[in-house]
Amino acid sequence: MALTPYDRLTVVLYRTGLAVAAAAELGLVALAAAGRAGGPLATGLMLAACGGIALGILFVHLYLRRFRQILRGLLAAAAAGLAAVAALSGDPLAGYLASPWGALAGGLWVACHAALCLKEAYCFRLLSGVAAAVVAPAVVLAQVGGTGEPRVRLAGALLFAALAAWVAVRKLLQPMGYDIGDKSAYEP
Repeated sequence: MALTPYDRLTVVLYRTGLAVAAAAELGLVALAAAGRAGGPLATGLMLAACGGIALGILFVHLYLRRFRQILRGLLAAAAAGLAAVAALSGDPLAGYLASPWGALAGGLWVACHAALCLKEAYCFRLLSGVAAAVVAPAVVLAQVGGTGEPRVRLAGALLFAALAAWVAVRKLLQPMGYDIGDKSAYEP
């Protein structure tokens, strides 16, 4: 079945979202490793990661409408958490890092990204997607609980970002038609 211009647009937006989110997350980890986890550059990267994840969730090609609704609900909760943290702290990234509640709100974004990685793992047998989905909760829980040495938490964040980046690279290399699949099975 031929791809329509709309199909191509949504595939490009979805894949762009995956790539931007992963690149921004790698940038955030690099800044944190350099001791520069705050400031406008870090906040910009965090917002880019959130924007990329939102693009991915909004344009993901899932046949089952219920799964799309669940992902969009998770995205709405993540956006509400971002707004609350930004309102309370004035700086979303600093707010995420300053408290367990902030880390939990940030964890909703990680959960969204992990869900996209898991979707890719399920649909295209990408083991890196499974690994990212397994690593993500451990990273969030360690940050929320403040457990473990900061270098270990940073290494976990790097592992998640690297796995998500590998999923994005693999996705970018696939033919566009793979994203769309069998349109007759798609639930509106």
